[in-house]
Amino acid sequence: MFVTILFNEVGRDPVLSYFSWEGSSAASCRLRLFSVRKTAIEFGQKLPMNEQKEVLPKARELAESSECPDLRLRGGLAAMFGAFLNEFLNHPVDVLTLAAPQLCGFYEPTPEAPYDAAILWFHPDKGYQIVIAYTPEQALETVNSFDWAAPEDQDRWRMKIEKWKMASSTTQMLTIEGIHARLLSTVTLVHKTRSEAKRRAN
Repeated sequence: MFVTILFNEVGRDPVLSYFSWEGSSAASCRLRLFSVRKTAIEFGQKLPMNEQKEVLPKARELAESSECPDLRLRGGLAAMFGAFLNEFLNHPVDVLTLAAPQLCGFYEPTPEAPYDAAILWFHPDKGYQIVIAYTPEQALETVNSFDWAAPEDQDRWRMKIEKWKMASSTTQMLTIEGIHARLLSTVTLVHKTRSEAKRRAN
């Protein structure tokens, strides 16, 4: 199955997301983000005909160029971000505007998805940024660089990371910036806000 969404409200240029999965396993999930028309069309033309009919018209609405390379995620993080994107589509809200540095998301590896973790944050000088870490050392390197964070927060994050039991990996950590980081961080913050509101209501 697949879902494709064109996002126009999170930045200067639109972003096309393509989310696919088979069955209920997170391992089968694939998420692609495009902000360049040419590569999105090339991707769409390789899909089955029923998917082409949905993807290609949206791909043609993308910009001719972008500083953001296409993004490809798979597994547990693809499943999580795909769900957040779909939730944002079904429950649209005003895009949040941040002014001060802050952590936007801290997603640890799980038994079902032990291979990667995600750390999302905002800084007014650099905008939204995301690191996909494949080892505890990569995650520690990231939080140690947060000179804007309170020491007690950094200590708490370090304690969590040191307990991670991730499968060994030689994959370099993935840094996501620009419009793709803004989109994923926005839908993550919206999900967190909605979840907290539901908890308070109960």
